Amino acid sequence: YDPDLSNNEAWAEHEITAVADLALSKEAWGEMLVGCEGETELWLNQVAAGGTVTYTLTVSNTGPSTAENVVVLDEPLPFPDLVEIDVQSITPSQGNCQTSKIVSDRRLTCNLGTILPEESATVTFVAHVPSWVDDYTVLVNDAQVYSNMFDNNNGNDVVTNYTIVSRVADLMVEKTQDPEIALPTQEIVYTVKVTNLGLSDAEGVIISDTIPVQVLDPTWTCCASGDGVCDVPCEPPVCPEEPCPWPEIGLYAQADIPAGEWVIYTVQGILDVWPCGPFTNTVEIFAPQSLLHPEVDIDPCDENDVSEVVNDPFCHYEPLVLKMYGGPDSPP
Repeated sequence: YDPDLSNNEAWAEHEITAVADLALSKEAWGEMLVGCEGETELWLNQVAAGGTVTYTLTVSNTGPSTAENVVVLDEPLPFPDLVEIDVQSITPSQGNCQTSKIVSDRRLTCNLGTILPEESATVTFVAHVPSWVDDYTVLVNDAQVYSNMFDNNNGNDVVTNYTIVSRVADLMVEKTQDPEIALPTQEIVYTVKVTNLGLSDAEGVIISDTIPVQVLDPTWTCCASGDGVCDVPCEPPVCPEEPCPWPEIGLYAQADIPAGEWVIYTVQGILDVWPCGPFTNTVEIFAPQSLLHPEVDIDPCDENDVSEVVNDPFCHYEPLVLKMYGGPDSPP
């Protein structure tokens, strides 16, 4: 028996709170030179200096409630000097992005609106990495997401992407000879042009040209386009094994060639008196080693790293004619 029924009931009032667990991920696909004639591939979280990288931010709502007024903040965007953002490329799958702060504050803010449970939204943008950025530079990019709803797991609201920059360049050498056929005792001029077809700047390119012994007293000069540097002669290194690729005489030099630029070496000498058969002059270039991939150099295309010309002098001999003179009374 309960003499007081008034205290047999109790209740509590509380608001039902919407919960929306947002998760943010970010990846970067960079342009990488992998072969000749500008052949490129897209590599995850790697990019060639001089190439483009596409960033993709993905916001997922794992629920259980609808997320309202979802905002993605990418701040700061990677290093103002190292990455040039293409503002026109910024594309949200829904909502809109504010681009006015990209140049001044390196800040990208995107209002994605409402995201239903188990749904997602994306933001993509393209950036260009200048060709001079150093090998093995790491681009660090932070981003975060938030909304008006309570998020019971903030650990997946912030993400950091690390993208590694590589120097990769297709170097091409071309060699010509003037005159096309040089005769003994004539001057012969070789022109060696080394072009950086991109994507990246190349520093410390070795140019090796063994001058044929038929060319006497060879000398060389150089010029470079743009910010290239070519007047860096150096001594051939000591070769521990045979055959040694470095010339004992001739052109052995080092050049810095920005992407899209060239250096030209002019080698001239006098052809010896005796060569009456063909001889070949070959030039070869050696790209610097990659820091990120030390087992290879920065040039993925070896097909255009060697060039040669052939001189085939022909010799003229005046025939020796002997005539007998028998005197004034001899018949003609």
